[in-house]
Amino acid sequence: MASCRALSAHVRLLAISSFPRLLRRVPLNSRFLAVEHAFNSLRLNPNSRKFRCTRTKSSMAETMTPKSRGKVNVFDSEEDLSASLAKFTADLSNRISQERDSFTVVLSGGSLVKSLRKLVEQPYIDSVDWSKWRVFWVDERVVPKDHPESNYLLAFTDFLSKIPILAGNVYTINDALSAEGAADDYETCLKHLVKSKVIDRSESSGFPKFDLMLMGMGPDGHIASLFPGHPLLKENEKWVSFIKDSPKPPPERISFTLPVINSSANIAFVVTDAGKATAVQRALTDSANSLPVQLVAPEGELVPIPRSRIFPITYKKSPAEVAVDYEVRLKTLVGDKIIPLSATGFPKFDFIILGIGPDGHIASLFPKRPQRYEKKRWITFITNSPKPPPPRITFTFPVINSASDIAMVVTDKEEANAVAVALGYAVVSPTLPCAEVKAKNELTWFLDKEAASKLH
Repeated sequence: MASCRALSAHVRLLAISSFPRLLRRVPLNSRFLAVEHAFNSLRLNPNSRKFRCTRTKSSMAETMTPKSRGKVNVFDSEEDLSASLAKFTADLSNRISQERDSFTVVLSGGSLVKSLRKLVEQPYIDSVDWSKWRVFWVDERVVPKDHPESNYLLAFTDFLSKIPILAGNVYTINDALSAEGAADDYETCLKHLVKSKVIDRSESSGFPKFDLMLMGMGPDGHIASLFPGHPLLKENEKWVSFIKDSPKPPPERISFTLPVINSSANIAFVVTDAGKATAVQRALTDSANSLPVQLVAPEGELVPIPRSRIFPITYKKSPAEVAVDYEVRLKTLVGDKIIPLSATGFPKFDFIILGIGPDGHIASLFPKRPQRYEKKRWITFITNSPKPPPPRITFTFPVINSASDIAMVVTDKEEANAVAVALGYAVVSPTLPCAEVKAKNELTWFLDKEAASKLH
């Protein structure tokens, strides 16, 4: 063994706070996976890139944090977490293996490897193309490979020895070198693999772009061997660096730098210890960015929206004029093929996000108001809204129901009765506007426990 060489209508129950914060950022590829006790003091916001969620036996909650630090999956048990992690990893492996000759996976130490155990069971042990896997370590302790503190030994014992991975596809550090020498050697190896196109190179950063990085997190919020307040956090040129004064033994380690971590295509944090609950809470809600884990921001996480792509209303003298003006603008966007036209002749938005009121209204379509029955216009208006302010404009039902996908987000006990009606747990006549929402592709409801309290 030498340096870096081969060895041998969906409904989801969620814990939700205020909905508008969901729209601050567009997450692409970062996620937390945690058992419930790691979130015992945390309130989370919901979101997912495609809003595809289902109620599961494991009572997993899939959410988006207020700061959009990534998709968060919360599980009742570590067993459920392991099953979901295996599916996520296998699906990603199969997709990328069909496109390229290699699937590059980066591991860390600690309890993470134990959570990969479902991958060595059926159906994944036979369905995953292990010949495509290339395995690396985001950090390693500078100890012999047979040392109890070795991340490699942990991974080999609990995972690598149980899968048919090629020996030449597992890349470890040279444990005969010093910490500095091992870091330089590992970086040289990575650069060779990037040059030979085994590892992708990030077009934007120039650093290696791994397909999947699986990491744990320490109680102090450290990731890899990047500890709070340590100068190594500021390294922005090297791919691999070293540390001789780790606050957690053993003191000598090598570690990927933040630019390499943040160049990854996909990152999953796996957290299974109640002792890390405070760190998880800070990582997902604190705006100070004081923890290393908060500095993880995979490529493409933020997508700023140019002002030219935001279409507010134009104020006129009356709601009727505002409604006409906005409809004309939408028709122009349809004519320019920015918004497609549905088969019914209404604009077909890709995605609409709606809330509901205690009376079951959506948008400004209220019960017992004629606007909810408008069938021809795209935009209508109301001057006597039962909820202030009285003058409003609103999409009509034909426009809303022509959307490809719709997400309904409800977070208050006051809306519980309306939710029950919308989802068929209760009946009123006439039915409520929220019960008439239909998406062309997928309608997904995001509910907190209070909003879902009548679903029985």
